[in-house]
Amino acid sequence: MTKPFVSVVIPARDAEQTLADCLDSVLAQTYPNFEVVVVNNVSSDATSEILELYAQKCSRVKVMQEAILGRGRARNIGIGIAKGSIILMTDADCTIPPNWLEIMTQPILEGREVVVQGKTARRGNSFWVSMQNNFNREFYQYSLSQRRYLNQINTKNLALKKSVLLEVGVFDSEFHNMEDFELKIRLQQSGHRIYFGKQSEVIHLQLISAGFAFWKRVDQGYWATEAFFKHKPYLETHPEPLTSAFSLKNAALFIPWLLGLLLRGQLKKFYFEAVIGFGWRVGIGLNLAHRFSKRIFPEVD
Repeated sequence: MTKPFVSVVIPARDAEQTLADCLDSVLAQTYPNFEVVVVNNVSSDATSEILELYAQKCSRVKVMQEAILGRGRARNIGIGIAKGSIILMTDADCTIPPNWLEIMTQPILEGREVVVQGKTARRGNSFWVSMQNNFNREFYQYSLSQRRYLNQINTKNLALKKSVLLEVGVFDSEFHNMEDFELKIRLQQSGHRIYFGKQSEVIHLQLISAGFAFWKRVDQGYWATEAFFKHKPYLETHPEPLTSAFSLKNAALFIPWLLGLLLRGQLKKFYFEAVIGFGWRVGIGLNLAHRFSKRIFPEVD
């Protein structure tokens, strides 16, 4: 029986260090019937040249250009030309196992699910890699709302029926970060569950440091707040782990909780949680300050 045609959509910006590894892993899939749509998003390095080489040597690879910066916008371009009945997503700084397409599409092809979310892990043994991997594992468990379903999506390792994506709408191109979180809210509003494909793990090659982690969380906190206000009526009646930090109770308990880690001698966890926790709350504060300034000075954006 012929496998249905599916599409892998990958946004790429200044990805010369990891792009070849990413594409090699995608093209090594055991699943036979697929295309790879890569959208070059304002790259200033050798990303364009690498994509041209792969497109020349492999007819599966389709290359598109997006001149306006934004991962959601780039993914939307790829989704728009994708021919597959299932859309799979990963990033240009990720590598995937050879059976990734088989594992991620199986629950959908069997008619059991319409959205499948796999796991993501970072490569390496450094402090920040180890702590981030532990954080991811804890968050997967925390966000499991039922035995097999998650309360999150991450576009590094995601599959969903294209018809469902078009039904709820593609990524909000105004979001510069957390566009997958905003899409997740709309999926859940439409009654779609997010199946946990725990057998599928993507390796994220991006380097990480304390400064990088802090500013990434600032950006995520800012755009998560944007998503919260966009969908405030829904989120006020549907508890959401990522927006729990918006409550005054959470803000009041954060410092005592950190001090508790310190007093118990959990120094590594204290340091990690302090960096990402303060970053997240700084991002929330910046968004709220921006909203307040627009109310006071509506003519200034």
